Amino acid sequence: MRNGAIEVSGEYNKSTYCLRFKDDGAGMNEETQKKLFTPYFTTKNTERNFGLGLSYCKNVVEKHGGTISGKDNNGKGATITISFPSKRVAINDGGDKR
Repeated sequence: MRNGAIEVSGEYNKSTYCLRFKDDGAGMNEETQKKLFTPYFTTKNTERNFGLGLSYCKNVVEKHGGTISGKDNNGKGATITISFPSKRVAINDGGDKR
């Protein structure tokens, strides 16, 4: 990956559908990982960031029976993983050409 890139991958088995979003940024320290989904937590220093994005995502994912987690990639970016029970997932194979 190049600087500023995001890699998206998916994995499916009989019980779980998993999506991974990996970036090539600076990663996350341990404190950030612990607070990642806490409402109003942000690492940005601007007046326009309120720290609600990942908290909101966690709420939506969990309401659909899923889980979300984040981890540092040894200082070489971070990965957010979202998993849903496969019975809750409808997979579009791209055949719908609307």
